[in-house]
Amino acid sequence: MEIRVFGSRGSHCVSGAEFTRYGGLTPCVCVQCGKFWIVFDAGMGLVKAGEHILYDSTAAKTVFLFLSHLHNDHIEGINFFKPLYIGNYHVRFSGFGGSSDILLDRISTTFSPPYFPLALDELKSQLEITSISEEQVMVFDDNAGTYVIRNVFTDEFIKGDFSISNWYHPSHPKDGSLVYKLNYGGKVLVYATDIELYGGGLDRRMERLCRNADMVFIDSQYTDEQYFDEGHVVQGYGHSYHSAVIRFGQAANIKKLRFFHHDPEATDDQLDAVDAALKKINPEWGCAYTGEILHL
Repeated sequence: MEIRVFGSRGSHCVSGAEFTRYGGLTPCVCVQCGKFWIVFDAGMGLVKAGEHILYDSTAAKTVFLFLSHLHNDHIEGINFFKPLYIGNYHVRFSGFGGSSDILLDRISTTFSPPYFPLALDELKSQLEITSISEEQVMVFDDNAGTYVIRNVFTDEFIKGDFSISNWYHPSHPKDGSLVYKLNYGGKVLVYATDIELYGGGLDRRMERLCRNADMVFIDSQYTDEQYFDEGHVVQGYGHSYHSAVIRFGQAANIKKLRFFHHDPEATDDQLDAVDAALKKINPEWGCAYTGEILHL
């Protein structure tokens, strides 16, 4: 499984010489799973992800785009995702919204005047929008290039090549955020952005979800100094602080952990220091950066 980071910055894009190594694009992580592209979030990193998908002539033409939530920094790249404009691509949005109709309505809003000149039904790709709940899991058949949605409580077990499930974390204002879990080839990847870990990092449900995971991208926007600053209160904003994430990673026995959704004010030098501190704890841990390629 090859994982590519196309955007790791939180809140809004940044530019300048002090942001070159970790990048200034908002969240997007892309995984190629056989005949499918699995993309987590649609920040401005999605623009480069679309170019990568489009110009890889040997790659799959089916893209699943999983949205953690619908705040602007996680959907602002959708309008410029090139596969949406190509007729032989299947693009399937899934995730946040409560229902497929609500998700469709909210995505359609970004493709309407005065925000954008094209409507969603004018796009050339084969488009599908699906919302899945916590009790459902998407099971993929790589050979057939198909998938089914299975209710884990009421439907018979279905064997597939890989699966994706989600869990709702209520900490991010005002609607919470979805955490995604990808099981592929015996490896587990968890994408968990825009969450504020409970219990100072001893978030027991998240711990169970991520226990022994091979790879976890997790919101780590604030330093401890920022999080506990009396003059600029950020507690309750739905983002985690560094020592809580470290405590969580150790409790859950995470093999590869990446700090993600970096504060827009965090410079390369500051993130280098955080990255070095993480590697002293575990050489497989670090700060995610735009352009990073990981293999499981």
